[in-house]
Amino acid sequence: VLMAQIGSFVPANSAEIGLIDKVFTRVGASDNISMGESTFMVEMNETASILNNLSENSLILLDEIGRGTSTYDGLSIAWSILEYINKKEDKKFRTLFATHFHELTKLHETYSNIINLQVAVHEENNSINFLHRIIEGSAEKSYGINVAEIAGIPMEVLLKAKVLLSEFETPKINQTSIQPSLFQDTDYSEVIEKLKSMDLYNMTPIDVVNYINDLRKSI
Repeated sequence: VLMAQIGSFVPANSAEIGLIDKVFTRVGASDNISMGESTFMVEMNETASILNNLSENSLILLDEIGRGTSTYDGLSIAWSILEYINKKEDKKFRTLFATHFHELTKLHETYSNIINLQVAVHEENNSINFLHRIIEGSAEKSYGINVAEIAGIPMEVLLKAKVLLSEFETPKINQTSIQPSLFQDTDYSEVIEKLKSMDLYNMTPIDVVNYINDLRKSI
């Protein structure tokens, strides 16, 4: 946008951009120790400045809004900001909003001008390759544990994280509303056979964890 507006070369076959009066960015994570401001406070200060000073001809880049506080607080603030952007007739500016809150990807069903884009990833044998391409649609998961593995986090930590992730992602059954039947006879023979058939000597620790998690989900 900036290169086109100053008359410079734009690395594209063609581009229809239009005029922009201001460019705002909220990127990165840093606190302000000298002023006693946490990372989240700095993020909110900068976001507030953007929302109070933009116009319908502005361009803003917002990266991971809401990450510096609890999950539900952060999600609520990020969701509300997106709705504010789309409901204010005088401030329907162009926005690139990067987030790991998967719940926000549902907003395109409510607002026709919201488009979901994701970074293409090739996943094979529990390893990933980032393809450095942007494609339409929303990502199914965040690949955080894979990135941690690439960074060199110890395998013991990764295995525990895998188990915990499965726990968090599995819907919890309200035990207080369900009484187990004394006459229920559950057949686990298929699961037992699958456990017996595991080739442990030719499986990696991650393979074992994934296999066990799949069995747990099946019962």
